[in-house]
Amino acid sequence: MRRIAILVALVVAIGVSAYYLLPAASNKGVQAALDLALQKLPPAWTVKYKSAEYGGAANQVVLKGVEVHGTGATKLDAAIDEVDIAGLSLAVGQNWSEAAANPAALAPDKAVPIADRITVKGVTVDVEGQQVKLGDAEIGKARLYPWALLHDGVPGYNAILDMVKHPPADAKPEDILPVLRFEAAYLLGFGYDSYTGDDLAASLKLTIPDAPVVEVGYSIKKVSVTNFDRGKLEAATIDGIGAKEGTDFDVTIAHAAIAGLDVRNGLSQVLSGAALDPALLDGTALGKVEYTGIAAKTPSGPPVTLASVAFSNLAVAHGLLVSGEFSVAGLKLVKGQVTDDDILDVLNKWGLETATLSFGVGYQWDIDKKTAALKELTLKVDELGAVTLSADFAGIEKAETIAETASLNHAVLRYTDASFAGRAFKFGAAEDGSDPAHYGEQLAVMVKTQAGDLLGSGPDVVAATKAIGAFLTDPHNLTIELAPPAPLAFAAIDADQELPPPEIFAKLGIKVTANQ
Repeated sequence: MRRIAILVALVVAIGVSAYYLLPAASNKGVQAALDLALQKLPPAWTVKYKSAEYGGAANQVVLKGVEVHGTGATKLDAAIDEVDIAGLSLAVGQNWSEAAANPAALAPDKAVPIADRITVKGVTVDVEGQQVKLGDAEIGKARLYPWALLHDGVPGYNAILDMVKHPPADAKPEDILPVLRFEAAYLLGFGYDSYTGDDLAASLKLTIPDAPVVEVGYSIKKVSVTNFDRGKLEAATIDGIGAKEGTDFDVTIAHAAIAGLDVRNGLSQVLSGAALDPALLDGTALGKVEYTGIAAKTPSGPPVTLASVAFSNLAVAHGLLVSGEFSVAGLKLVKGQVTDDDILDVLNKWGLETATLSFGVGYQWDIDKKTAALKELTLKVDELGAVTLSADFAGIEKAETIAETASLNHAVLRYTDASFAGRAFKFGAAEDGSDPAHYGEQLAVMVKTQAGDLLGSGPDVVAATKAIGAFLTDPHNLTIELAPPAPLAFAAIDADQELPPPEIFAKLGIKVTANQ
């Protein structure tokens, strides 16, 4: 949609540039200049309009009743009720012609400014059975980068659409390269300081081998983008997202946000003809993308709801994902809507009418230093409690050699109770006929006795048993820290298990605290 608006703006800018060569300084002069520019469009492209008004002081042109038609490699029909372009660059025609005359000499960052502002209203587009509608949109400081847009080897949109609609039955990884080159040309070929759009809706029919035709549709209530330039995005938000596929898939997302996206390096290599390789991703980064208020309807069961799904701090080096964080929050299971017998059994056993699940994990890997950090691997059930694990490792070279080369430097395991301990005490007391109110105290005494017999009476053991007893008596949280005096090699774990328990306790550097 943005590409069509910029195409129209480019045509208008060329026409207005030509307007200054005409003797009549009037709207008729503008129309004559535009008509002249429209005669010079690339083959198989036509742009028509019903009326044009020009405000010379602000280099502003307002077109109404615009039609765009493509009959070549990209078959397209678009209608726009109104295009309002302000701050037109009067040199755009000359700049584009010079770029097109010798595209091989262009620098990737050589920009052709189009206008300060482009506003479109009432847009409908039809591309080979794909229908798109947009209420209105506005682009600020739009610019083109001819190096990307005029690059050799970029397939047309219809060829890409045909690949999507009719994927090969024996698809290979390299088959995705034409799609990547097409996207690379446009993502590297455009830039703008801001973009807003309202009321977007689209539909597409997909043909999959040996399967019925599937109709896919999506809609967006509002989108806002800040500073996009050649594959780098500062920030964007999207509200009111809906997606459907046939009758079996129906998802709504209240809000989405993305920040700190950088795919310029990889796209530049793809556009320049690089083969598919993990190293293409080097330099790729994502600050954060988060979806909130998610609801998915299922064919036979109740809707699935999620509070949020997020990816953050993603970075790639040496063809490997060296950092990243992922989280899912607020997956709600309501007993009255659950049909799975195993899940129902768990909910009944723990006396839960609802269970709200969350999961998260993050990591960071320094390939050169061979160190890695596991950052808050978390599993949480709001109604029961949460477990979180963090750890620091050394000797991390590659996945297949971790068992031989890696070692543990530090780890922290923390449990925060909501009601799990109380429910567990109730189950335990029911089995042995004791008082649930004092069951935790009985366990504390048992731990103290058995720990002393097994681990001895060293100060760390005494502190640990005291902390565990405090938690069992009044359960809030329990933290177990491993701080070995020397890195604990994975390869030596089997041998360490044969050591006397007090030595294992000391070698692991175990420290336990409660309710802190």
